[in-house]
Amino acid sequence: MTTYRGPGHRDVSHQRDIFLLQVALVVCGGDSCVIGATFLAQIIDRFNVRDWMTGQYDQPEGYEASQLLDVVEDFTHLLIILLSERTSLVPISDDPRPHLTAIRRDIAHVLCFGPLSFSGISAKLAYKVQESEDFQAALEEMATFRAPEGLSDCGTFELKPQFLELIDPYIAHYSKNQREDAETVLKAYISNRTGKSVEDVVYEPKLRPIHSGVFAGLANFTRTPLFAQVIYYSLGFALQVSPDVSTTPITRIETYVQVVLHLTLLAVLEDGTDEDRASAESFVSFALSGYPSPPIAACSTIVSALHQISQMEHFKGCSAKVHLILRRIRQKRPRSYAVAVCSAEILPDRMDTASPANLEERATRKRQALERQAKVMAQFKQQQNSFLKNQDFDWGEDLPSDSDGESILPAQELKAVWKYPSGTCILCQEETNEQRLYGTFAYIRDSNILRQTVIEDEDYIAELFTTPLSLDRSADTIRPFGVASQNRRKVSKVTSDGRQVIIERQDLGKGFPSSHVRRGPVATGHNSQIARNHPERLDHKEFICPLCKALGNAFLPIIWRGEEEVYPGAIETRVAFHEWLASPIHGQTSRHGFGRQLLGVDKPTQFARHHKMFVDYTERAIMSPLATKLCMPARPAGELRRPSLIRGVLPNIRQRDDEEPSNPTYYDEAVVDVQPQGAVPELTSVYERLRDSLRLNGLYSRYTYPEAPSHSMEDLAYTDTLSRSLGYSISGIEIAHRGIGCDPGSTLLEKIPQQSLTHLRVLSATVKSYIAVGGLRDSVLHRAAQEFTDTQNRQLHQLLAGHPQLLNQSTALALQSVEPLLSLDPFVFLTECSSCIVPAFDLDVHHILRLCYLAEIVKVVVVFLHNPKALFQSTPSTGDNTQRLPIIKTNNNSNNKNPEPVWPRPEAEIFSAFVDKVKRFCQDAASVVDSEGDFQAENSPSDGVVFYQRLRTVISSYALPFVRKAVVLMHVHFGVKMPNTGTAAADAPELDRLTKVLRLPSLDDVFSSFFGKTETSHILQSIVSGWIQHWTSPRDAERSVRSAITLSHAAIFELVGLPTNFDTLTDEAIRRKCPTTGKELTDPCDKNKGGCTQHRQKCGGNTGIFINIRKCMVLFMDGANGTWTLAPYMDKHGEADPTLRRHQQLFLSQKRYDKLLRDVWLSHGIPSTISRKLEGDINNGGWETL
Repeated sequence: MTTYRGPGHRDVSHQRDIFLLQVALVVCGGDSCVIGATFLAQIIDRFNVRDWMTGQYDQPEGYEASQLLDVVEDFTHLLIILLSERTSLVPISDDPRPHLTAIRRDIAHVLCFGPLSFSGISAKLAYKVQESEDFQAALEEMATFRAPEGLSDCGTFELKPQFLELIDPYIAHYSKNQREDAETVLKAYISNRTGKSVEDVVYEPKLRPIHSGVFAGLANFTRTPLFAQVIYYSLGFALQVSPDVSTTPITRIETYVQVVLHLTLLAVLEDGTDEDRASAESFVSFALSGYPSPPIAACSTIVSALHQISQMEHFKGCSAKVHLILRRIRQKRPRSYAVAVCSAEILPDRMDTASPANLEERATRKRQALERQAKVMAQFKQQQNSFLKNQDFDWGEDLPSDSDGESILPAQELKAVWKYPSGTCILCQEETNEQRLYGTFAYIRDSNILRQTVIEDEDYIAELFTTPLSLDRSADTIRPFGVASQNRRKVSKVTSDGRQVIIERQDLGKGFPSSHVRRGPVATGHNSQIARNHPERLDHKEFICPLCKALGNAFLPIIWRGEEEVYPGAIETRVAFHEWLASPIHGQTSRHGFGRQLLGVDKPTQFARHHKMFVDYTERAIMSPLATKLCMPARPAGELRRPSLIRGVLPNIRQRDDEEPSNPTYYDEAVVDVQPQGAVPELTSVYERLRDSLRLNGLYSRYTYPEAPSHSMEDLAYTDTLSRSLGYSISGIEIAHRGIGCDPGSTLLEKIPQQSLTHLRVLSATVKSYIAVGGLRDSVLHRAAQEFTDTQNRQLHQLLAGHPQLLNQSTALALQSVEPLLSLDPFVFLTECSSCIVPAFDLDVHHILRLCYLAEIVKVVVVFLHNPKALFQSTPSTGDNTQRLPIIKTNNNSNNKNPEPVWPRPEAEIFSAFVDKVKRFCQDAASVVDSEGDFQAENSPSDGVVFYQRLRTVISSYALPFVRKAVVLMHVHFGVKMPNTGTAAADAPELDRLTKVLRLPSLDDVFSSFFGKTETSHILQSIVSGWIQHWTSPRDAERSVRSAITLSHAAIFELVGLPTNFDTLTDEAIRRKCPTTGKELTDPCDKNKGGCTQHRQKCGGNTGIFINIRKCMVLFMDGANGTWTLAPYMDKHGEADPTLRRHQQLFLSQKRYDKLLRDVWLSHGIPSTISRKLEGDINNGGWETL
């Protein structure tokens, strides 16, 4: 039956049979009977309902009660169809384009239930309709197209309301459920249009009249006594039903009655007689006369039967339709109707469809309810006024508001308490508390999201000039940004009439070079099954979350008390920056035990100081039961030895002149009997697994350890990797939120999801606790303690390399083993310092923040002093970014062909002096190491005014991401509650707003602080000079060339710009040759590795995103696993075409490209996307299933 009535075959099966039945109704008959009556009797006989049509409702043999009712309902529905289906019956003279009428009718009946995609519409229409030339135009006329908005939705067509009138709920191919739904939709439309309630609305069909032709007498069979008998006894079944006795549900019988009433209404509407043209062959006449016999339930006419049904409580849903039928009968035969009503002793007022008694009663109740409501509101208003008069409140006159034009940075502290996640575990549904360890999952692995600016590429330099002044404002109007948008070109075309037009072509864009990516760790099982490709790698400690199916490789226990969020908090310093910088460095270090102890003379004293610091943190931050167990007294230290130097161990901070250099002291791990704290084995086991995950996933660490005895595996090592993962994670989140708009007065923290901020807080606290738990172990020789000591040594050397108090021969030797600060990411270095030297020396983190901020600026200056031509290769556009440029004027004298620049602003002069000073430091450092002399060119482009102008713009571009990341770090690591800056400063550049929030000096203040007669200026110059000398000096005897300086790209990150038309990608694939074999791309892969895998390993690292041109699908890859998803290309109807089966022209959906691919890439969601897909499949791997 599905195929018989289905859209693919119904035009040659079901609809053709209906047409044949209609032909029989108009041709079968003779002189002795009305045309159609004979065939109607044959239909009754074929359905085997003769007894039913004579009032014998007994259940025949072989039938169930419900089955018999279904047969009678199908019979009635068939008669409705024969009367209503007139698309093919109307003469050409009345409808010149019947195929267009049929198309519109089919579209209306397909879309009446709700919006559908183009493929969904096509699946419900006949093939000849889809191929019609008028189909597309009719669809656009009748429906409103809505483009796709989400990731997985598609374009949809929604029927316009005015075309709902074309719907016939009793159309042939509708099922019972569809019939009811269509009638509900139609009633709702009529109710909205007329103002009636849905219960009072009745669908009244509007049949197309047939004035001529063979089918003009189609409705003649309704004017026969046999048809009147069919209607009478069909209604009679409902009259003799008793709800208490009937085995058939009343709701089912009511559905049947609705169908019979609709057939009755059709017969009344098709009766063309009236009072003046009375005819014996009239259905209205039969309905009013006492016919047939025997009567049912004392109802001798159809009218009386209808009246009795309207009075039955269990058929009250049919009363509106009954009243409409009676009203139409009354309009056609008013006098006959009055006689019939009187003879049946029926009150005329009760027969009126309008039901005035009910309407008046309803209106009265509504009026009374409105009066009561008005009285209550008036009483409430009176009580409110009386209350305000009796109170003596001083509301004030001038209330502060954001519109006053003043900045609202708080003068007092803002405090709040932030609590770590707790409550009910989402897995086991048990309550979480301090009695049992609980936490959250994490996935830590290397990421290539930190792009480094390609100094040699003018296109990426140009992005620095066009980067918005505020990255917390929506960048939708300028996206795709930068290089990704430079794949457009103008093409001249000649039209058919000979005119020349210019059109825009969008081709394949340029990719980002893999050589300019800084890799770093970013934090974002069960048994094997046969013939299944697992998404997790057990040898890498990976597992699948049992609930969300995300990939993980670490468990971060939550063991801390709530933290107090306060502003300014850690931003407020105990001593001023200039006082701290000028204070004796040796005095600061010796105050914390870093004098002779670092030389190994008094190692136990150093361990005791570390132990006290870790105990203080544990008691302050970790929950009480666990903190008590962790702070148990440590055992005496082991025996000291002097083994060979291990990689990563650094000299002391500063060596006195009266002390001779000596090798640092170490412990032999084989001598000390290390035993874990018995009170916290579970926490120790969790952190040991975290350490193993860092090691097995190949994350970089400055510390490498040889194969050691099994008991040494209890040491918690790789603390630097864990600290660095926090910095890279914050950087990744900041990059992902560039160009996302925030509310005026707020910071970028507002748009970062609370789940991400909570995860960063947990990771930040894990870094502290991991070091503290490692430092509280029984052994002085624990690797965490050694790494902590070496790290603070290294960080002080890197940060204060040129401090006047540290300039001696021993410091120069120490710097050879330390990476220069300028070759590092200053923000990642700041994050590492926040977990080491800041708590170790009890320093104000704000002082470290200012030095790292200065280091970021110096890095930018040094890079472009080394490559000054990079600023001249690209031409900056005149956009919002030009506001960063200092004001420059020139003497425009006509006689002077080479005007000299004039610097009216003191800031411009100070900036040029700052750049010249850094340049002099570079030249001095380069001459000391006998370098290539890159900074010694006299007539280099760096001497021009334009160079200073553009360099000033570039510095602000790089400073903004650093400050944004610093805001996140201060919030998640130090609990600083960032305030609302007010709407007065909403239009100010984001760099200015955030520097005020962080209490950092502006760029101009940074440059001016570099000069002066104060000791602070002299120390700053010495530190900057020391950074540059450290960078230019050889790091070891084998390497005499300075390490490269790279800058984290400050622009909005984009994927490769794709062409508008998918055909362009196909053409590109056809022209390309295999780089391995030189043949077509259809050749087999080389060495069992395909092109995607080779490209991922070379350029993408662990993950990759590829488009399969032949399949028009996107491939996500993570190691050896991968999964398919839809490509960001859709046809004109907003639908994707995977595997290119529909052969439609495809166009790029930039919104889907951003949401489906770019956001997944920026949020490091590729591994979890693949794991969720693979976890639900049972496959054995391979290219097709991955």
